[in-house]
Amino acid sequence: MNISWRNKLNGEGLYLISKIAQKTGTLSYTGWENFEAVREAGHPLLWGTWHGQSMLLMPFFLKKLTPYRTIIMMPDDWRGESLYYWTKKNNFHPQPMNLEDKGMDTARKFAELVKLVKEKGYHNYISPDGPHGPSHVVKPGLIYLAEKTGAPIVPIGAYARNVYEVKRWDAYAMPLPFAHIEVAIGQPIYVPRKANRQEMSEKVASAIHHILAQAKANFYLKYETGQW
Repeated sequence: MNISWRNKLNGEGLYLISKIAQKTGTLSYTGWENFEAVREAGHPLLWGTWHGQSMLLMPFFLKKLTPYRTIIMMPDDWRGESLYYWTKKNNFHPQPMNLEDKGMDTARKFAELVKLVKEKGYHNYISPDGPHGPSHVVKPGLIYLAEKTGAPIVPIGAYARNVYEVKRWDAYAMPLPFAHIEVAIGQPIYVPRKANRQEMSEKVASAIHHILAQAKANFYLKYETGQW
């Protein structure tokens, strides 16, 4: 991907924000055993959460997922340039793609993605309501990818009180320095062949909402009991 100097600067800014949050903040998490169970069974997995969570989860990804090959999805236009640069600097595998496009180029890229997940064991992080909403609506791409690869969808969510929230459709949350970030990981959701995609989309959306509520509850439980 050709990246303009402006988007390289934006990507560098995102990288610095994620690194500062990782180095200065504190992190705790629950549900890691769900990831381990899928991995020990020999399956890659598809991390799923809302678009506004991406930056808030990055300190967790940097701490726990760098040993594992992980794809991060992003738009294949100018919006994805900064994310591509940021993803590469964080040693993850960027995958620019527009799953809403029905053209041959997207079909080719999707086939490559399926191969990376199914045959080479890459995990994948995807925001099912991205890249431009509507907010908290699971689009068909994630369900279709799970169906084609056999990889389960694992809902993940994070909560922090000290964040800057960008005023846009996804309420994009950026952790401030010294923030405590609480992460929760849910049970894997397997998508059978020829599944009812609408029903599966609703199931995944419900699971993401639940795990986000769990992360928030865990945060305040630890805060009130002085566990951090």
